[in-house]
Amino acid sequence: MQLFFRIISLIYVAAIFLLANSPIVKGLAPFNPYSLLHIPLYGIMSVFIFFSIAPVKPGHNSQADVSIRTTRIRLKRYCFIAGLIALAVGIADEYHQSFIPTRTASAGDVLLDLVGIILSMLLTMQFLKNYSLVKDFEKIA
Repeated sequence: MQLFFRIISLIYVAAIFLLANSPIVKGLAPFNPYSLLHIPLYGIMSVFIFFSIAPVKPGHNSQADVSIRTTRIRLKRYCFIAGLIALAVGIADEYHQSFIPTRTASAGDVLLDLVGIILSMLLTMQFLKNYSLVKDFEKIA
């Protein structure tokens, strides 16, 4: 499953950069006041990145896998790493847009990206409360 999310993440990030100067973005402009579409765009991307790096195994936390406390620490660590990667993509995208004549780079857009990332990682942590993170991806069958 991680491979699937890695591929989806790469396609998603590539689409952000490749579509930066496309008619699709120009067509969405009237529906995007204050660049608010950055929030769900980067929220979704950070969830994809999270599932591409965190081995998640359905089931309740048990002593056999890891302690509940250790699992929560790992969950937060994976969310933090996924958030950092998504934020780096957001910053790189704004830098990239500074070279496109019809687009502008904006620190406000990066802040909106960050809002989407934080919200999605908080929701991911809440959703995965009853799931176990395992050290070895091969344990998941």
